[in-house]
Amino acid sequence: MSRRWLQAINQLLEPLKSQFPAGKKDDLPTDSFDKNECHKVMEGDCPVERLSIDEIKEIELEQTACSQEWEECYCPFIAAKLLSDDPRHKSFKHCRSCDGRHRQCVKDVLSTKGVDVTLYCDEA
Repeated sequence: MSRRWLQAINQLLEPLKSQFPAGKKDDLPTDSFDKNECHKVMEGDCPVERLSIDEIKEIELEQTACSQEWEECYCPFIAAKLLSDDPRHKSFKHCRSCDGRHRQCVKDVLSTKGVDVTLYCDEA
């Protein structure tokens, strides 16, 4: 690529920089959920907010499985995987730019409990 072409692209992108500031790798967009995607939207409470960190860590990862995003066990299962030290669950902290909304939301709830989790987002 020519230098002139890159400068032209940067000039076009300059107005967008204030709207979309550069972030860390774990800054994923958290879109709003509808009732079929979130237990809190459907029932009015978030199971991850309700549970303590110790209760989340006690969740049996091998036995718990929820197929529907709105089910009460869905996000606590995500939280337990994010908090797991088991190497088999390490890849769960990686997501594509087109997914990861629930992981980001759970990460945000965990941070209100004093636990920081880093997610890694692949570039689109």
